[in-house]
Amino acid sequence: MKRAMLALVALIGARILPAQCDTIPAVQGDGPRSPCVDRVVTLGGVVTASFAGMQGFFLQDPAGDADPATSDGIFIFAGTGQNLPPRGVLATVTGRVVEFARAGSPGSVTEIDVRSGVVETAGQAEFARYAVLNPEGDFENALERFEGMLVAYPKSIALGPANGFGEYYALRMDRVPLTVRLFPSSFAGGLPVLIDQAGGAFRKQVKTFDLVGDLLGVLHFDFGHYRIEPVFDYVVSDGGLVPAATPATDGYLRVAFMNCERLVRQLTPAQLEQKLARLAEAIRTWLGSPDIVGVAEVEDLDLLERLGARAGNYKGVLLKGCDFSGINVGVLYDASRIRKFSETQLQGEAPQFRNGRCTLADGRAFSQFLFDRPPLAVDFAAGNVVFSVIVNHWRSRIGGNQAERIAGAEFLADEIARLGRENLIVLGDFNDSEDSPSLLTLTERTGLADLAWLVPADGRYSYIFEGVSEALDHILLSPSLIPSLGAYGYAHFNADFPVRAADHDAPYVILR
Repeated sequence: MKRAMLALVALIGARILPAQCDTIPAVQGDGPRSPCVDRVVTLGGVVTASFAGMQGFFLQDPAGDADPATSDGIFIFAGTGQNLPPRGVLATVTGRVVEFARAGSPGSVTEIDVRSGVVETAGQAEFARYAVLNPEGDFENALERFEGMLVAYPKSIALGPANGFGEYYALRMDRVPLTVRLFPSSFAGGLPVLIDQAGGAFRKQVKTFDLVGDLLGVLHFDFGHYRIEPVFDYVVSDGGLVPAATPATDGYLRVAFMNCERLVRQLTPAQLEQKLARLAEAIRTWLGSPDIVGVAEVEDLDLLERLGARAGNYKGVLLKGCDFSGINVGVLYDASRIRKFSETQLQGEAPQFRNGRCTLADGRAFSQFLFDRPPLAVDFAAGNVVFSVIVNHWRSRIGGNQAERIAGAEFLADEIARLGRENLIVLGDFNDSEDSPSLLTLTERTGLADLAWLVPADGRYSYIFEGVSEALDHILLSPSLIPSLGAYGYAHFNADFPVRAADHDAPYVILR
């Protein structure tokens, strides 16, 4: 009984004693959060990297604790305008342990906030120890134990282009074939890592399939993702991917869709000029000057017609919706070849602007409806063939729910039945894949054929998000038009490349 009581006292004491927080591994702990949060600690180590843009530096215990579950490195947040210690010096810091999390982003990173603390440096240190990353299985837990450490990532292949912040995803080449495209269903042989070039001086223009040499950097967590911040320069070799245009196939009707990625008036004059020039070049060169181009993310009719004039002899159709950022769907049509009859929004009720607020006629908020950017139906004729085009830009899946998306598909199916058009082309950015419940609902209820299913799997994509390629943009045809189908596919001139007109590739169809 006495032994049992002593064991119980020891167990209780172990639980209430404060954690030992005198080394970096102890502060990091073996879980997603530090056991030392809000404690003021003094830690020593070697500075592995300093980034003025991040307002801090990385410190690593040169010996470590030999525990694979705890990280030996940590980020030190110094604040604005501080003189950061250079890489390779010994440093001792005194500051408060925090778990920093950005609003709206999952997860947090353990940091030492030294804005009211002390940073002392000594001489240079010989330090070449690093961990080799090979994340598999539970991605977040696989990388948590390296948070803040100097890490190596062996030769890899880029899964998408570097974005405007210099970020791109890469996957180790010893885990994949030489040219791999990651699709939602193909997570095999390891997981991709985010390379973040924003913090340092080693910024590369990277496109899909480029070959990335051995990389040495520090592993950080920010904006909900683990990322490698390169510490030394590295080599990126051309992977050979080049833009692809629509085929030069004859037909009586060429139709394409292009998300214009915010053709809006908030752009500076120089930005707007560059945007219009690149979009117009895309329509002429990569899309082969289609008869009709459905568009998304255009602010107003004037901007759309400015684009049409730059691209050729195009007229525009655009009816405003109530997207909070002011973007809308529209249509460009070549007035020398195509006749337009009528246009209408398929929203059920037209929105009205009152006192800067978008409402319906009975005062309900427009957000209660299914579409921020209502589908736009336009009736056309090409020669003796009369047909209709419905342009879509459905809400993003981020923050949305499946029931709402299915309800939107059902609404559109009902509207299509009400219109009763025989020759129908439904296209747009549906923000969903060809096998999603929402698109399957639309095709099953209308009999429309989603042409994405006809594209070979390795080319069935229009957008790359976090290294994963998927088809978000689609063209659907009514059964009456299927016998005229000449060619269909995606013109891949945007999604894989850092310098581009917009962030989506364009689906196209040629009818004979």
